[in-house]
Amino acid sequence: MGPVTFTAANGLPAPLTQSDGTSTVLVGFNSAFVPTLTGTVALGTVGIPVPASALPGQRYTLAVSEPSGTTDGTNDLLGAPGPNGTLEVGVPFLVCDVQPRTGSGLNQGEFGNGSILNSDVVAVFRSSLLPAERPAAGTALFSAMDAAPEDVPPACGGNASIVNSDVVLCFRRSLLPTLPRYRRTGVGASCTSSLPGGGSGSAFAEAPSAFSVRIPWPSCGRRPASG
Repeated sequence: MGPVTFTAANGLPAPLTQSDGTSTVLVGFNSAFVPTLTGTVALGTVGIPVPASALPGQRYTLAVSEPSGTTDGTNDLLGAPGPNGTLEVGVPFLVCDVQPRTGSGLNQGEFGNGSILNSDVVAVFRSSLLPAERPAAGTALFSAMDAAPEDVPPACGGNASIVNSDVVLCFRRSLLPTLPRYRRTGVGASCTSSLPGGGSGSAFAEAPSAFSVRIPWPSCGRRPASG
């Protein structure tokens, strides 16, 4: 099993990274952020290798530890990490089912309750209009909201944006149980879709070899992410 990896978000300077064993990656940005980061900012994606022997339903805890930074390269600026994330192996998520949320609420196993209800539609609608409420691209939550165009199993649908067509599709699925309800596992290039005949929460027998996940990180964060 390979080490945990970190890839910086688009538009940020290239970080220095160093693997510390197979479950921790040290991350440091030695260049100033221009413009200055404010609020909640996704600094990048943590890649978590999962062994092929992992069983569906197994969970991995993802945490940021010892975040720090400086305002001018000299004066320390301490930050507090966000809540731990959870990665659940081999359990697909239902497209449009985005509420309620636990942990970071971004990764599979951290959102949804097996039903598509009004609260899900409202969340997708707000994300389509308000950038501050839109999940980071590349997360399972973003994929669950990015419903249109529809999946054509095993290919996942979506168009890398959360817009009105996603709201309408999720709204129709919340009202019309005869419409297909797709489940996805993985994100990005590793995303696969299915239309199972069983109930919600059915697990895939095979676990992917790796996932890309996101966990909250303070805007001045500088050190390790461990998984």
